[in-house]
Amino acid sequence: MKYNKAFISAYVAGNLGDDLFIDVLCRRYPNVQFFILGSNKYKSYFSEIENLSYIGFNHYVSKIINRIEVFYFIMHFIISRFIKLNILVTGSIFEERGDYRKNMRKKKYNTSFFKDVYYLSCSMGEYKNESFINECKTVFSNVRDVCFRDSYSYDLFKDMSNIRVESDLIFQLQYDMKQPENYIVISVIDLESRDRLSSFEKEYLDKLRDIIIGLINDGKRIVLMGFCENERDHVGIEKLIKLLPEKYKSSTSVYMHDSIKGSLETLAKSSGVIATRFHSFVLAYVMNKPMYNIIYSSKTKNAINDLGNNIPNININQIDDLSISDVISALQSQPEYANNKLIPSSKNQFMFLNKVLETNAD
Repeated sequence: MKYNKAFISAYVAGNLGDDLFIDVLCRRYPNVQFFILGSNKYKSYFSEIENLSYIGFNHYVSKIINRIEVFYFIMHFIISRFIKLNILVTGSIFEERGDYRKNMRKKKYNTSFFKDVYYLSCSMGEYKNESFINECKTVFSNVRDVCFRDSYSYDLFKDMSNIRVESDLIFQLQYDMKQPENYIVISVIDLESRDRLSSFEKEYLDKLRDIIIGLINDGKRIVLMGFCENERDHVGIEKLIKLLPEKYKSSTSVYMHDSIKGSLETLAKSSGVIATRFHSFVLAYVMNKPMYNIIYSSKTKNAINDLGNNIPNININQIDDLSISDVISALQSQPEYANNKLIPSSKNQFMFLNKVLETNAD
């Protein structure tokens, strides 16, 4: 049976990486009408996707639906009466932190409500107890196809017949490259709002300040880029700007993600990327940009390990040891990333969806 409509479960919060997941999925299947729930605040982010129906709510109503289980239950039950296919497309959705039990219950609701459920480009975050893995297995057992984006996640569940691994969905992104301009994009996050990372905030910001000074002295301009306002990237950027000596501020500008087109163009026109956000690394790779990675999460480390390339990087807990000259050197080199296997692998995320969705894609 081929479906001509599907409901997308995703992280709809103005995050560039997750917005790109939705964009790539919808453009892959132009003959399918997709539906998604979200706050009206983010509706404009998807205005150029013609086959996506965005069911928007007042921002506070949207929060209530997500936070109060009974409202989430009712809303998704009603949707499942009209749409039989549910596609979850998001990144590090499985982590044993916060109110993870509620999140797992939501996954169970969806696997019981919808006739067919597929998971794309997901990965496992940190966990402490084997019971969490068993809980994930219970959820996965009711999903048609679970396609991870890294070997670490796959290895945890490879004994299950419906588990696969392919490269991240965004590696298949096709983008008309621009003539590079004389600026470096720096992806910045706010560490203070992240419990496990807040102790590294001073070292992180101080090092980025020193790197910015070094790059400007080397003749570059700087664009501080926030991928997600909802996760306070703009707060981290504001703190960083305050640390800059006055004479360097005129060579430093800010870009906050508010449209997929604008964000991709900002990255494409850059002459290099200092990546903290996971998808700033992925997009730099896709666009063949010189880059240096500051790893704050295992998902970036796992992806770099899978690629097997000598991609310059440092863990955030070692950032004090980072040499500014090493960063500048990395940004001056011309990389030769191996995309020949990544692109087909990324497209293979859709291998089983192709069997149930109307498509004219390769």
